[in-house]
Amino acid sequence: MATSGGAAGGIIVTVVIVAALGWLAYAVFSSSVEGEIHARGKPFGTWSMKPTSCYSGQHQSFFGVWVAPDLKTSGGREGFKGGIKVMKSPTEEWNAYVESPLECQSFKCKVYELPQASCKVFDVEVRNTHNSVNDIFVLEGHIKLDCTSPEGGAVTANLEFDGCS
Repeated sequence: MATSGGAAGGIIVTVVIVAALGWLAYAVFSSSVEGEIHARGKPFGTWSMKPTSCYSGQHQSFFGVWVAPDLKTSGGREGFKGGIKVMKSPTEEWNAYVESPLECQSFKCKVYELPQASCKVFDVEVRNTHNSVNDIFVLEGHIKLDCTSPEGGAVTANLEFDGCS
């Protein structure tokens, strides 16, 4: 009798450890995004988006992050429609780009640069967490933008992101 109780206790401990490790892996290696992007006027069009995903720029050979809506499938291909990319230049300056979900052909959307000089607020922080998934470093940080275009349009973003790989 004592043996079966010990075996059951061992199984319970093993299940708890495996569940804890699974939860830890999910918490460390899943991305989360909070906040919204708003665009209005020329040339961006008028739209709002609550991005749900973020991806390390390391996939496309830049240091930065792409904050985007859910991955979509169309014609057997996967991709995103819209979002914001921030990229660090070779001179260590941040550049921001907004992709309009209103102007997409398949997954190639019209991209507008948001120069820092055109922004009342340009607060970008991207941190390397020193964790990696498939040799891609996991990133966290925030993007806060309030930018205008010469045509009178505006883009605002207030985003917090974590676990971007």
